[in-house]
Amino acid sequence: MAALIVTSVNRAPALADAGGSPMAVTQTMVNRALQIMANKRAPVQQRRRELREAIENEFDFTEMSKSALGYHWRTLSPQVDGFA
Repeated sequence: MAALIVTSVNRAPALADAGGSPMAVTQTMVNRALQIMANKRAPVQQRRRELREAIENEFDFTEMSKSALGYHWRTLSPQVDGFA
């Protein structure tokens, strides 16, 4: 799972070129998430929005899903029973 997360970080190649290792990239993202959650002055809804934005900017959920589902990915349709 950790390998999947590290390989799915959107900015990892750019940061790796700048000298950041996958571990450093991941640690930076985790630290940002912890910083957002620790900001008790911000309303809960704002923290949720900021956390969601931070995560969505870092992870490629489509690629993570493709990797996790393997060949089953090709059989999926955008409309799944009960989820559309």
